[in-house]
Amino acid sequence: MKIKILSIFLLLLITFSIMFNFEFPNGFVLGKYILTSLRIPIYSNVNTGWYFPGIIGLILLSIGWIGSRKLLKDRYPRLVDNIFWFVLGFIFLLKSIG
Repeated sequence: MKIKILSIFLLLLITFSIMFNFEFPNGFVLGKYILTSLRIPIYSNVNTGWYFPGIIGLILLSIGWIGSRKLLKDRYPRLVDNIFWFVLGFIFLLKSIG
């Protein structure tokens, strides 16, 4: 039961990490909103430098991807092989909205 919940969490983490950096048609970016509400700067300098929502999104994506591949490789090998295509399709789906 714990493995099933953890695997669902890791797959949802992949989806959240993509939406964390996506700019919606009205200009809303979830990562910017979360960081500014926590009073964390978005860039390492004032308006330039490292883009922290992008770095956090990549870290979350890699944790979800690597964790789900290790956890699900024995039970669902076809799902593990198709995670890349899911991520790519989800990105194109979000881009077609905007």
